[in-house]
Amino acid sequence: MILEQPLAELIKGQQREDVVVNIQFSTSSGVSYQANCFLCLQKDLRLMPVKPEVSVEAVEGGCLITLKADKFVRALALSIDGAEDCWFDNNYFDLLPGVPTKCFVRTSISPSEVKQRLTYRSLNSPCALPTNY
Repeated sequence: MILEQPLAELIKGQQREDVVVNIQFSTSSGVSYQANCFLCLQKDLRLMPVKPEVSVEAVEGGCLITLKADKFVRALALSIDGAEDCWFDNNYFDLLPGVPTKCFVRTSISPSEVKQRLTYRSLNSPCALPTNY
């Protein structure tokens, strides 16, 4: 056991539906683990609509996409409209508030076109919306 703490102390007066517990652990050998835990069923989470900040830069073999949000984003899925030649190295992930997350996409499309055509969906915003809406 790494931590034992009363739930009421952990959530500090918040409702279970409004809380995400982010657990991070590093071993002495430098291996890191991270997980998000929920205190209710995911269908009962009260997730706020969020529009992540997006930046795209060219890197060898494709583009590096950096996403950041001011609220928790659950199960973010990325796609590029009309692009069949792309592959994401990371997809369907959570964004923690204020923590930038990077994702490489292998594509021949320019960074400006990737940013223009990039869409996402998440449990916060179940409809695919262009990032530039």
